[in-house]
Amino acid sequence: MRQLKEKELALIDECILGLISEEEFENKFPFRVSIQEIESYLDSFITNKKNQRFEIVLWSIPKEFAKTEEGSLFGRYLLVDGHFGHDNIASAFQTYFNDNKSFINPLIEAVSNVPEYLQNDDVKYPYLRKIIYAIGAQPEPYNINALEGLLTNDDLAIVDLVKHQIEKRKSRGRWEPKSI
Repeated sequence: MRQLKEKELALIDECILGLISEEEFENKFPFRVSIQEIESYLDSFITNKKNQRFEIVLWSIPKEFAKTEEGSLFGRYLLVDGHFGHDNIASAFQTYFNDNKSFINPLIEAVSNVPEYLQNDDVKYPYLRKIIYAIGAQPEPYNINALEGLLTNDDLAIVDLVKHQIEKRKSRGRWEPKSI
């Protein structure tokens, strides 16, 4: 596995400082990373509390793997504490990683594994709303089954968010299976 060299770390830092755009960073980065390499880099950044490097590498480093693997990677880091990207990762599951039922499991786990820095109610429930919306955006009928499973949650605010998402799905005709 290839370790990042000083010039590559300097390129990441240039992007963090706004000296180059994320697009320029992607174009200048000298290689495409494998799933094993990116996991190693991200874990190292978490351990060394390099959150800005974590963000740039997660979102912008050129990747050499499929969308399904990338979704699994994002699912993994949705459940890992030690970085501050959970909110953006949750959004990615609503807008980009929304076409594979395997993406539902990390979202369900995330409902009961809210990171420490998001425990304040002012940020916790907006974060959980994103997670629940992301579950709703997944393929049917798996999304509906997952939402229904969350109705038994002990946290009434979560149950209310889930009920709202179910009603939203019903009102948009995304609830009942289509007849043949």
